[in-house]
Amino acid sequence: MKIQLTFISLFALLDGAVDAQQPVNSATHRVTICHRTCSETNPWNRQTIDLSAWEDTGNNKHSSHTIDKCNGIDDKEAVFGPHTSDYMIEDHGSRDQIEAKFENDAEYMGFASASAYWAYWEPTCNFQQANDCCVVDGSWEHCCGVEPTTSAPTKAPTIDEETESQPPAPAPTGSLGDPHFRTWKNEHFEYHGQCDLVLAKDKTFANGLGIDVHIRTKLIRFWSYIKQAAIRIGDDILEVEGTIDKKDNYWINFEPAGELTTIGGFPVTSWWQNSYKRHFLIDLHSKFPNQKIQISTYKEFVRVDFLNSTAEAFGNTVGILGDFNSGKTFARDGSTVLDNFMDLGNEWQVLPDETMIFHDVADPQFPKKCLEPEDPQGQRRRRLGESTVSVEDAEKACATLTDPLDRKDCVYDILATQDISMVGAF
Repeated sequence: MKIQLTFISLFALLDGAVDAQQPVNSATHRVTICHRTCSETNPWNRQTIDLSAWEDTGNNKHSSHTIDKCNGIDDKEAVFGPHTSDYMIEDHGSRDQIEAKFENDAEYMGFASASAYWAYWEPTCNFQQANDCCVVDGSWEHCCGVEPTTSAPTKAPTIDEETESQPPAPAPTGSLGDPHFRTWKNEHFEYHGQCDLVLAKDKTFANGLGIDVHIRTKLIRFWSYIKQAAIRIGDDILEVEGTIDKKDNYWINFEPAGELTTIGGFPVTSWWQNSYKRHFLIDLHSKFPNQKIQISTYKEFVRVDFLNSTAEAFGNTVGILGDFNSGKTFARDGSTVLDNFMDLGNEWQVLPDETMIFHDVADPQFPKKCLEPEDPQGQRRRRLGESTVSVEDAEKACATLTDPLDRKDCVYDILATQDISMVGAF
């Protein structure tokens, strides 16, 4: 992981913010916030400060740092996005608590040591893509604001997933590791079975290029997870498989670790966020502005996200994600609504007349039915009685996730895998 550039923002100091480079008491509770600066080109400043400073009830209270006090900026929404005052993006706890994490595990949240953890979080940085302050190996995670659509923005983006006081940005549609599915209308459901599934397909996509998105799931006792994902656009196929090791576990047109530049004419970029987490980003901007498809891996787990999706791009898709326009989870006949998600999963098993876009064939294949877990709820209850990770531990680990349904899925995954680090998959 690339270490952030360390500098102190003049805007932050003038506005009374706490200097993130001051000595820190190891028992002091630390949080990372986004602080508004009244700068039109760098409107947000990421800082790690004491919780007491964040909760200050005096004139320096961060909630009083509002954009209304920034004179000379006419279009404040275009500059600052939906936030109107400072907001928190990470609650760390104390340095002592972080140290304890590394006493129990070799890694925590992708970091190999407490010093590496704080080297990432402590430096103060501006919202500015060009200087790599927030952007680490291509990832936009943990920045103030969200990824812009240009390579060197001069204004903040206009959407953000971190705020609770403003209407949330559209959540990505797709599937996550231990199969949690998010429909086009942001409804969550789970399907635990083992087979190849049609996530989405549309033969008319991008003026007839066509698109197929398939996932392959693997059953583990009473739960399953997404082991592989494959996307075909036009004549090109990108397949990704999860891996516990940091290796090139992908195929382009069935060639292992082949040259990865485009798929169906759309640019593809790939980067490692840390030793466990990798992203593959397909940029559809040339045809569908601001829209992307992202495949991510976390250890053996794979997820697929459709980002900023619109009806223009995905209005004709069919598959387990349902109908784009109505949100209904239709069967293949396009009219029967399946509310039983075991039935829905079996319905969208890949059929023989649908092109095999994985580099290998795995059991079961139609006409064999998807393998289903035996009594998943009963097995889960029995497993909880044997758990070394408690529900309270899982809830605490997932508490930083802003979406309540994501938190629920996160808790389930940690309890199923007995791996507290599974929070890193979200």
